[in-house]
Amino acid sequence: MKRKLMMLLVLIGIVPLCFLSFFAYWQISTTMQDEYQRAGISKVGNLRLEVDSLLQKNMHGLKTIANSGSAKSMDIVSGKEVLVNAATVYTDISPIAFVNGLGMHIVRNDNNRLPDVSKRPYFKQVMQGSDDVVSDVLIGQTNGHPMVILATPVKNESGAVIGAIQGSLDLTTLSDFIAERSKDGDTAYIVDREGKILAHPDSTLVDERKDVTQLNYVQQVLSGQEGSMNITGSNGEKRMVSYAQDPYTGWGICIEQSYDRYAAQVHKLAITDIIILIVTMSIVVVIGYFFAKKMIKPILSLVAATNAVKDGNLLVTVDKESNDEMGLLAENFSAMVKSLRVLVQKVSVSSEEVTASSQQLTATSEQSAQAANDIAGAVTNIAEETTKQRDIVNEMNTLVQRMSEDINNAASNVRQAAEAAEQSTETATQGEKQIDLAVNQMENIEKTVACSAAAVAELGRHSQAVGQIVSTITSLANQTNLLALNAAIEAARAGEAGKGFAVVAEEVRKLAEQSGDAAKQVSEIISTIQVETSKAVETMESGSGEVQSGVSVVKATGEAFHDIVAFVKKVSEQVTQSSQLLEGIAASSNKLMVANQKVEGVTKTTAAQSETISASTQQQSASVEEIAASSQKLAQMAEELSALVNHFSYK
Repeated sequence: MKRKLMMLLVLIGIVPLCFLSFFAYWQISTTMQDEYQRAGISKVGNLRLEVDSLLQKNMHGLKTIANSGSAKSMDIVSGKEVLVNAATVYTDISPIAFVNGLGMHIVRNDNNRLPDVSKRPYFKQVMQGSDDVVSDVLIGQTNGHPMVILATPVKNESGAVIGAIQGSLDLTTLSDFIAERSKDGDTAYIVDREGKILAHPDSTLVDERKDVTQLNYVQQVLSGQEGSMNITGSNGEKRMVSYAQDPYTGWGICIEQSYDRYAAQVHKLAITDIIILIVTMSIVVVIGYFFAKKMIKPILSLVAATNAVKDGNLLVTVDKESNDEMGLLAENFSAMVKSLRVLVQKVSVSSEEVTASSQQLTATSEQSAQAANDIAGAVTNIAEETTKQRDIVNEMNTLVQRMSEDINNAASNVRQAAEAAEQSTETATQGEKQIDLAVNQMENIEKTVACSAAAVAELGRHSQAVGQIVSTITSLANQTNLLALNAAIEAARAGEAGKGFAVVAEEVRKLAEQSGDAAKQVSEIISTIQVETSKAVETMESGSGEVQSGVSVVKATGEAFHDIVAFVKKVSEQVTQSSQLLEGIAASSNKLMVANQKVEGVTKTTAAQSETISASTQQQSASVEEIAASSQKLAQMAEELSALVNHFSYK
């Protein structure tokens, strides 16, 4: 770790340092190259001024001669003296001669022959009035040397050109002038307007009149441009040429500079840069070593502490040795271990509580299972009682139907009695018997209705008992759900080790919710049965009252038939009364049939709902058994959690 940290610190220091060194080297070398080019251009400018000064000085001397009286008069004797004296002053040009208007030399400072220059272009330019004329390179007619001619016109008093004064500048002299300025590895030379070497330290190039117009920089300088560019010399050496055009003559002034001096300076700069880089890198390495050593020390302490925590020792602490990030890390690590120690303690306590809760949940589940079995038995009894009640109601319906038929027969007999008064006694006797039978039947109906009412009331009481049992189941389910929620909370506090407990607690909670929902459905069904039972009781009570009324009516009818026997004379009146009474009885019997049909429907509903309650109770019993199994598994996992927690030392 220390080695990696030291390497990282060294890289952080060295990479930018190398980049800065390279950038500084590149920047300085570029600047030096620019300065080198500017220096070359400056040298070319100075050389151009010197060449121009050389030409202008000699041209000024020629103009001075041209303005003399000897020149204007073209006097040979005085002119000879003037030219000889001028040659001693202007030594760069020789010979110096007077040229008349016909182009003939009439006098010179030397004693050579006098040539004819009338066909020379420079002479024609002078005669046309040009003040300063510099010819192209010519071969002297007297000595055969390459030279350039400087010429200026001679004018009379009226300003007319009458001749010229010319001086010959030997290229050897110009080359010597250039050679004196080619030093320290620099090579100066001049090319004429045709791109040929005019002056050069190497005289062979001048003698050969070497044509260099194919060179790019020569083309540029002859077109009036100036600047610098890199070239390769004849020996393969890399050089830089700076160039500029002389506006006076149109010549190209060039200076070639060797890259040796520039390369030497750059090399010296590179060595200095490398030395500085090596020294700085050494300092960075030393500083990085001690800095890494200082930084790694608290990290090693933390590593030892984490190894102790890994082995289960939660009593370890790390001293805070500084106020920086490492000190804050040590402080936070100690706080983290302390929090972990408190967490493990809480997990230990929570695991014990989960164990106790799971045991309690197991006991509660067993109680819930027993209660579910009790409910199933009670529901079975209710179903059996409901079946009996349905049979009784069916029997009562049969009796009511018979009673209705008897009442209809009685009504028919009454009508027959009205039609046949002669048979009133016999009919009254038969009616008496029928009335007695009706009374007996009505009494039987009354008893049957009373039994039905008692059975329905008993069904109501059983439904209330079932409701109480369902309330108990709902309470147990809510307690189970609360215990499962507490177990899930404690499992969440246990973190990664409590994930299994959380899953089991979630399953227990779902089973508890299913038990609660099933109990709620049972409660709703019981409430419906109680409501329907209450309606059945009310209907039975109403039917019982009607039956009692029917019995009273039938008894009264019997008494009336006894009176019919005694009072035959009142047959019509009694028959009318009997008819009315029989109609009321028929209506009551119809109501009784409707009520019995309702009771039969309620009984069927009660039986179906009893079967639903029985199925729900069985499902709840199975759910309670699953809860019991889950609680046992929860207890086992709590014991495993306690074993894991005991691995840590926190006391």
